[in-house]
Amino acid sequence: MRILMCNKCGNIVTVLEGNERLLSCCSEPLSEVLVMSGDGDVKHRPVLQIEDDQVFIRVGEVEHPMDVDHYIKWILVISNKNSRLISFNPGEKPECVVPFEQGLEVYAFCNKHSLWKNL
Repeated sequence: MRILMCNKCGNIVTVLEGNERLLSCCSEPLSEVLVMSGDGDVKHRPVLQIEDDQVFIRVGEVEHPMDVDHYIKWILVISNKNSRLISFNPGEKPECVVPFEQGLEVYAFCNKHSLWKNL
C-alpha cells in the first residue's frame, strides 16, 4: 500500500495495488507520503490496545491536539481482509475501536506532521 498526495491542492490517494505512476492531480504527478518517525512520535504514532476480539486505537501516547489548525484528519486501519478509514474533525478525540483481524496495520495522518504508523 502507498499513500500519495497532490502538492498543489492536498488531495490524498491510497494505492492498494497497481501503477501509481499513472495517477496525477492538478496536472502534476502525485508525491508519495512517507511514514514519519523520530521526534513527534509520542503524539502522532497510533497506539493499539487489543482486548479479546477488539482493538482500541488512539493517536499518541500523549494526547494529540485537535485544534482547527492542527489535528489528526484520519486513521487508516488495514488488515489482510479489510480496510477502514475513520475521519476526524477538530475538537474530536482521535480514537476508534475496530474488530481484531490478522495483519493489522494502523496509520494516522496529522494535517501538520504528515503520516505515522503503529510499530
